[in-house]
Amino acid sequence: MQNLIPQLTESCIFIPEEITVDACLTNPKIEMDRLIYTETDQPVFERHLLGNVFTVSKQNLDSILSCKTFSIPRIAVSFPVLKLFTSVRVFADELLTENDSSITLPKQYYDFRTNQAVEQVEFWYEQGEKPQIRSRVVEYKRITETVGAEF
Repeated sequence: MQNLIPQLTESCIFIPEEITVDACLTNPKIEMDRLIYTETDQPVFERHLLGNVFTVSKQNLDSILSCKTFSIPRIAVSFPVLKLFTSVRVFADELLTENDSSITLPKQYYDFRTNQAVEQVEFWYEQGEKPQIRSRVVEYKRITETVGAEF
């Protein structure tokens, strides 16, 4: 996309039109209950959006190059798993959302049950032979220096 979009005219359509990746705190039990409910017994569903990691489109190509840092709220005790959720607007109203395809499967990045001392997590997109979203802890509670532990 980064190579092609600058060469396009304003009237050209790029497919997919938009790719969005959001960071959310989730609760594994709530997530599982949602997947196996019966039609008459739909469970209460809840996630906590930390924010947008990046959105890539013809008009917004540079956001993929930035780092995003998210503070982890106290709610992580009840919603201890940080996942990234991808949605793709293929064209107009044609959307691929969670679990619609292999590229929209949620990806787990951190489980706060193993370390509740995390205060901030940073995300960035790494280009190269194997492009991927990378992350690291940038701040722990009660530690004065910045810690960079990749996971």
